[in-house]
Amino acid sequence: MIKDMKQQAFGFRNFKNFKVKIPNALNITKEETKFISSRA
Repeated sequence: MIKDMKQQAFGFRNFKNFKVKIPNALNITKEETKFISSRA
């Protein structure tokens, strides 16, 4: 599943768009999702 998300997000130009794609791929609502980013 992670591999599929990475392949779909490969064309995104920035990390923010990739973070948006993750909950969509997992069918998670925004309220349930808390992102922990290693990029400060």
